[in-house]
Amino acid sequence: MAEGGKMPVKLSILRHSSIVKDGDPCVYGIPMHQTLRDEDAGFEKLEFGCNHGYAESKVIMMVGETGSGKTTLINGLVNYVFGVDWNDSFRFKMIVEDSRANQAHSQTKDVTSYTLHHQDGFRMPYSLTIIDTPGFGDTKGIKRDREIVEQLRKFFTSPGDLGISHIDAIGFVVQASQARLSVGQKYVFDSILALFGKDISDNIFLLVTFADGQEPEVLNAVREAEIPHKHYFQFNNSALYSQTNKNRKFGSLFWEMGCESFQTFLDKVLEVEKHEICNYMYYVTRKKIQKTVEEVRLRYEEAHGRKLSAQNIIDKIQGEYDLGQKKILEMADSVRKSLERLREIALKPDPLSAVEYIDMMIKTEQRTAKPGWQERVEQLNQLRRMAEQVKKIETGNFGLN
Repeated sequence: MAEGGKMPVKLSILRHSSIVKDGDPCVYGIPMHQTLRDEDAGFEKLEFGCNHGYAESKVIMMVGETGSGKTTLINGLVNYVFGVDWNDSFRFKMIVEDSRANQAHSQTKDVTSYTLHHQDGFRMPYSLTIIDTPGFGDTKGIKRDREIVEQLRKFFTSPGDLGISHIDAIGFVVQASQARLSVGQKYVFDSILALFGKDISDNIFLLVTFADGQEPEVLNAVREAEIPHKHYFQFNNSALYSQTNKNRKFGSLFWEMGCESFQTFLDKVLEVEKHEICNYMYYVTRKKIQKTVEEVRLRYEEAHGRKLSAQNIIDKIQGEYDLGQKKILEMADSVRKSLERLREIALKPDPLSAVEYIDMMIKTEQRTAKPGWQERVEQLNQLRRMAEQVKKIETGNFGLN
């Protein structure tokens, strides 16, 4: 029992948790309740505890490639928040992985927000929402990566309780030993940054996994890739679910390093100014109209109250066509100005608006030739054609034949 006879929060949570894995330590699943599920948009919300309304709320989004250690990092953070210590005979899991899943595929399919409502005994003075994103860069290719970006866009632009009102931190999860970011990783980070304005740069943090306490190699790679970030924090979660009676020296060392980093990170999250989310999107509706020559003739004759010759009809259609061409050019110019404005306010441009960037991704796929590379190259070629059109509009070279 804690001081005053009150049960520690970790033991209180343990009493209401279900066992996931027996052993040393025993692993328990946290009792979460679902508050939202949108299968079409690809996101859901889960909550732990009750919202009493008295605690401040902080929101952290975690982003990383498949295999970056993001899921274990999130579970480690939750154990720290609940006050779990190295010598405890139990651990918690908020995200339970499928042990049969292929590590080359992301196990997280939806954008999922986990809210931990503040309770006395938490190692932080606020409620915490962790947004877990599907892993980028798996074998499903660029098509799936773009779907994930669209899932995030929908999540952040959904009004009211469907989305979120603000974000306090974006955690880019990277492995310590990486000497260079892959093309896929750069795409991951640039795509996320393209969703936000420049004023979010102070809310971006590097969360370095598989760290050994030395300065991680990945810092140079991140600088080279020009990924903005305010601070970096090192973690090694290899001891999180390992047996406490084996390798006690190294296990407890990594555990303490993680605790220090988690606390420093949570303190920084408390310090930074939150980034308000704009929950508005503008849509362009497209219509495809098909009419026969006879329908066109009747429409014109009805409008003019007299019979028209074939030449009269052709002249009328030509006039409408010319007017349509003029409107399209005006719209293209409007799009060009909008793209210029987006470049001014965005922290990063959309990486797939750059033809050269896509070419680099195509070459990487062709060189590495991993299973399914031909299909991924075809997806990239389709995006390249779209990017070429955007480039023409940006440079004012959009013309109509």
